[in-house]
Amino acid sequence: FPDYKAITPPEAKTVIKIQTATLLRSCRQLEIFTNDNGYAVMELNGMLLNIKASNTNQRGNSDINLPVTLEGIPDMKFGISIFFLKQFLGTCETPVVVMEYTTAKSAIVFKMDGMQNFHHFIMPMALEG
Repeated sequence: FPDYKAITPPEAKTVIKIQTATLLRSCRQLEIFTNDNGYAVMELNGMLLNIKASNTNQRGNSDINLPVTLEGIPDMKFGISIFFLKQFLGTCETPVVVMEYTTAKSAIVFKMDGMQNFHHFIMPMALEG
């Protein structure tokens, strides 16, 4: 296995909890509107997680706000692969997922709530412009 501790943030500045089924449904909707790069933009606005995807091939766009439980700094905006997020959510066995991050350039750690022995890492994608 790769040295996952090398990319694991030492301490999360922000911890978000969100309903697994709600986030998975949203990812399925967003997937329709992503460009070929397959990413969406996540931004935290207070107690709402805003996820946006748009397509330049005239398929339109999607803008979803999801309620979250938040601990830490409510400042976040980064690109994320909907494909990788959907893969993780499809394997979740808990009704709530935990998302931890430190900066917009460090790994985002996803966990199943209450299961400390399972970590899923997704690197954020650089935002254009």
